[in-house]
Amino acid sequence: MACISLQQAAQIAAEALNFVPEGTVFDIDSVVTVEEITGQLPVAYITSNESIGDCWIIHLKPKRIAGLCSSIIALVSKATGNIVYLGGAGDEG
Repeated sequence: MACISLQQAAQIAAEALNFVPEGTVFDIDSVVTVEEITGQLPVAYITSNESIGDCWIIHLKPKRIAGLCSSIIALVSKATGNIVYLGGAGDEG
């Protein structure tokens, strides 16, 4: 059972985005579970004991697009609320 709700995960990610370098500004596009993804799963290098299935997947949308790049995601642990990954989803092209 998840201790961290979808709404809490979105808030955690939004607060973390306040600390990104100026000029790199994102909006939260969606928050999903791994079961809701119908295409290729994101490639995330998680260094904790949690798997992508243990996390909320938050898709971040840049306010300004500088060119072709990977989607940006944050993985928030459903159990602890910790951000276990913030970076590219490995879906370039």
